[in-house]
Amino acid sequence: MSLYVQPAANWQTNDTNLDLPALARILSAIADSGTVRAAADALGLSYRTVWGRLENAADTLGQPLIVKNRGRGSQLTPAGRELLELTQEFEERLRQAVQSEVPLFQQRFSRLFEARTPALNLAYNYDPVLEACQHQGQLEGWQATCMGARKAVEALLDGRADVVGLHCPEGLSWPSQWQVLKNQDDYLLIPILVREVGLIVAKGNPLGIHAITDLARAPIRFINRQRKAGMRRWFDALLEQANVLPEQVTGYNREEFTQTAVATAVAAGSADTCFTPRAAASGLNVDFVPVGLDYYFLAARTDLKEHPRLGDLQRLLASEADNHAGYRPAASGALTAADGRAD
Repeated sequence: MSLYVQPAANWQTNDTNLDLPALARILSAIADSGTVRAAADALGLSYRTVWGRLENAADTLGQPLIVKNRGRGSQLTPAGRELLELTQEFEERLRQAVQSEVPLFQQRFSRLFEARTPALNLAYNYDPVLEACQHQGQLEGWQATCMGARKAVEALLDGRADVVGLHCPEGLSWPSQWQVLKNQDDYLLIPILVREVGLIVAKGNPLGIHAITDLARAPIRFINRQRKAGMRRWFDALLEQANVLPEQVTGYNREEFTQTAVATAVAAGSADTCFTPRAAASGLNVDFVPVGLDYYFLAARTDLKEHPRLGDLQRLLASEADNHAGYRPAASGALTAADGRAD
């Protein structure tokens, strides 16, 4: 569906109306063919009609627009040539002016009257990049809701969500309820971003925190994420790998519910370190000790594979990631968590 606009210029006197574009077409045809009859044939008009319009124009304007030469056809008078050029130039300027306004009118018209594609439901586990896109109003065509990973997967499985955003730490087994997403007949797994995750520490790292094992040293004060959070689950796995017991970590049971909250606690000096993505420290006067990589991916129903909005979302997130520290685009098939490969 598209908008077509045809500009028109009419010259009016008290009792006469001249259709200038139509008159210009007649003059142009006479200039090309050399006779009134040939011009009439080219325009699909009768000779009487064309000649009548020329006489009416001459009477209205007070001078002839063509001159007939015996045996040599007809040609435009100087006034006829100038009127033709003037009208053609004016029509072109009108066309350009109208065309510059057409896209905005068509966009607003379409919003009002054309059939609308329903919004897709996106349930996503918190991520600074996706959250920034949401706050900046870039998720047009999406009904986006931030929630825990377990609830997001449940929403996808029971049809309340069309697409979910989840993160999967490198080397960590998937939760059992995620295993169904590996059914390639029903679901797509699309790696989008690789996030750098580690320990946020005070500026200059005065306590010399360089590894997970350092957290067992007193008087280092840790601040943790809540139980069932993805970062908490990964942190527990890292403690086990490092043979560090939770009770050896001062502050293990002190919990916050967001990445920003734990990072802010370190920046404020109420904790010495936390385990979270590098991006959570953006704008804070802290340092970062890298520990591992975390993949953020989209899971969707397979019937959305060719949906243009899904492709647009992938490109949007990859582009927005350039504005956040500790991110890079994920290669296709890059999920490498145990039991959770996307290849």
